[in-house]
Amino acid sequence: MAAAVDTKYVTFAGDDDLQIPGSLRAGLAFLENEPSYAGAKCVMVEVWTGQASPHGEIVGAYLTPFPDYDIDSALQRFVTYSQMALSVQYGIYRTEVCRVAYELVPEPYLPYFSEEFIPCSVSAVLGKVKSLPNFGTVQQVDGSGGVWRRQTIFDLIRTPEWPVVSRLFQARLAELLTRIDRIVPPDAERLTERVLWWHVNMLMNHQYNKKHEEQPEQERENSPDLLTALDRSQEFALVRDVFRRRRDIPFQA
Repeated sequence: MAAAVDTKYVTFAGDDDLQIPGSLRAGLAFLENEPSYAGAKCVMVEVWTGQASPHGEIVGAYLTPFPDYDIDSALQRFVTYSQMALSVQYGIYRTEVCRVAYELVPEPYLPYFSEEFIPCSVSAVLGKVKSLPNFGTVQQVDGSGGVWRRQTIFDLIRTPEWPVVSRLFQARLAELLTRIDRIVPPDAERLTERVLWWHVNMLMNHQYNKKHEEQPEQERENSPDLLTALDRSQEFALVRDVFRRRRDIPFQA
C-alpha cells in the first residue's frame, strides 16, 4: 500500500481510530517548514464507551503519554521506541519514510513484528519525529487486546518464521545505523541484536507476570478534567458524533 501512495505525506489510522483534521493540518504545516524531520505526532487520546460495542456515548478519556523522538541519534530513537513499544504509526510522515519503513519489513509475515514493531523501528531510525501539542489521534479502548489476546511473544519467537525475520531485520536495521549514525557495522549489528532481545525480554516478562503471577491488569485512570477540556473543542464534538452515528469525519487540506 505504501508503494501506491502518490502524495507528499502519509498518515495511518486503524479501523477503530480517528485522526483529527486540525492535527493533520498542524503536522503538515510543521513538516513543510522543517525539512530535517521525518514526521510529526500529535497528542493521542484513548476513549471508551463503557461497553464492548464499537459505538456509543463516550464516557471516559485517557491521555496516552509518548516518549520524545526529537533526538539526533538514530540509535537512541530506536532504543526509545523499543523501551516504550507504543506505535509511532499514528503520526504524519513524509511518504518516502513510510515507504522505506514497510519495504524493509522482511518476509515471511510474523504477527506484531511485521505490522508494527519493524516498521515503527525503521521509522524512528530514519529521522526525528516532532511531538506537537495539538489534539490528534483518538483510539478506542474496547478490551480486545489485539494480537496479544491470541498469542504471546513466547509463541511468536518459537515459530519457524522468527529466525528468518529476526535475522533479516537485524541486518537491515544495522545497515541503517551504519549509514545514519556512522556506527561501524560490527557494533551496529551487536547493538541492534541487543535492543531487539531487550524488547522481546521486556514483553515476555510482562506477559509472564500477567499470566502466571496473576497480576491484575493495570487500570487506565479516567480523567474527567480531560474529557471536560476535550468537550470544549469543536473537533471533539465531531468525534462524539462519529461514535454515536457511525459517521466519518470529512477532511479538507
